[in-house]
Amino acid sequence: MDVERTVPLAQAEAPPARAPAPLTDVIPAPRTVEDTGVRRKVLEDLALKILHLSGELSLRDLAERMLIPLRIVDEIFGRLRKDGLCQVTGMQAGVHRIVTTSEGKERASELLSISQYAGAVPVSLEDYVARVKAQTVRELRVEPDAVRRAFAHLVLPEHTLTQLGTALASGRAIFLYGPPGTGKT
Repeated sequence: MDVERTVPLAQAEAPPARAPAPLTDVIPAPRTVEDTGVRRKVLEDLALKILHLSGELSLRDLAERMLIPLRIVDEIFGRLRKDGLCQVTGMQAGVHRIVTTSEGKERASELLSISQYAGAVPVSLEDYVARVKAQTVRELRVEPDAVRRAFAHLVLPEHTLTQLGTALASGRAIFLYGPPGTGKT
């Protein structure tokens, strides 16, 4: 049995509070196609589908729909243009306006028959796992005073508060039961 868990809340010393790291510290915003962690071909196909479904778009509009930086969309656009899948129709506020070519429309239709998804760039599995780990409560310390404040509206014996604190610190789900109207929610 862990000694720290058997000390009554009133006698426990509060360790220094440690705030979780912001997610931007864990995973910086991507600056290049490679930084996204998503294969270039997936990004190009997604951009082509969005462009085909939307008609003419500026690169800035395409970046907003894909939820990635403009510099990455510009990189993707260069490849699509080189492959003859899209073309420039003009400029808007210093940014290209583009449409799919007939070859691009044909390719986009093929892609849409496989998957109709045409939205934000998916998150790589590696980034997803890192973000989930960054949000864990298992590394946070549950302070005795915080537990008392959270359950102050309930009349509970000290040993029950100790048990609640231990349960909360585990990072697992807890189940509170009792008569209706006693403030469990």
